[in-house]
Amino acid sequence: MTLVQMQYFQAVCQWGSFLKASEQLHVSQSAISLSIKNMEKEYNTIFFERDKNALRITEAGRNIQEEINSILEKYNHLEKKIQNMSMNRDYIRVGVSTLGGNAVFPLILSELKKQYPDMVVSTMEESTKRQFEMLDENLLDVIITHRRFETPEEKCKFDAVYGKMQLIRDRQAFCVNIKNPISMKESVTWEDIAGEPLILLKDNFLQTVSIKQRFAERGLEPVILQQTSQMYTVERYIEQNIASGFLPMSAVRYNSLIKPFTLNELPNRYVNCFWRKDRYQFNAVKKFLSIAKAVSQEYDKE
Repeated sequence: MTLVQMQYFQAVCQWGSFLKASEQLHVSQSAISLSIKNMEKEYNTIFFERDKNALRITEAGRNIQEEINSILEKYNHLEKKIQNMSMNRDYIRVGVSTLGGNAVFPLILSELKKQYPDMVVSTMEESTKRQFEMLDENLLDVIITHRRFETPEEKCKFDAVYGKMQLIRDRQAFCVNIKNPISMKESVTWEDIAGEPLILLKDNFLQTVSIKQRFAERGLEPVILQQTSQMYTVERYIEQNIASGFLPMSAVRYNSLIKPFTLNELPNRYVNCFWRKDRYQFNAVKKFLSIAKAVSQEYDKE
């Protein structure tokens, strides 16, 4: 006997009607009727006597009614206890992408600490691919990154599983030190970039895959000095005029030592906050999303 069968049985006993029970539980009358029939077939026992005017519980039905009520009472008590524990959970696990996530997450975290100083925030910086894997494995509650789709069908399947909140609009730029002769140009070409020693993120970053693809399409062989997993390292190398590289505009807009160049092949993209739709949303998560929305609105005004 399943929990659902017990819930249907209890409702029929309480309301004395399949129809009224179905209305209270917001399920079809046929679903309840079939469930009771399956119970009676499984145990070779009649629990309800049916006629045109009334539905009466049998002695066998009365014998199990009290036990079912007791089981469901304990179940409801346990469910409320777990829910209360969940409601009081005061920590959140956040995944942040190296590129887009770091542009807005510090602002969110700062505001979160102001409003909820006791909340514990656990953060993990990973590639977009790994972030979604950790979200699926329930190792993270929310992630901050960007996601692109090759087809509308792919996006449709994605939207069925994940919730999304748009945070900021950002753009990747080719960046050089202000002492680099290229910084005097109004614009750069991929041929210009190929002649520069580059520091790139590692190949598990979608940005690097896309950049290498741009070079390959033009028959160019880039001079890659180093690859790293940290955007901080890329920025430091450019500041020291050791190499040039690619960074989000949001990361360099206040850095006076770096000259960014935008390229049509590196268009605007949106940094979003994602979560699983099929997971219970703790209070801490709701607080985080509320603050993230407010911070992103203020960010756009700047």
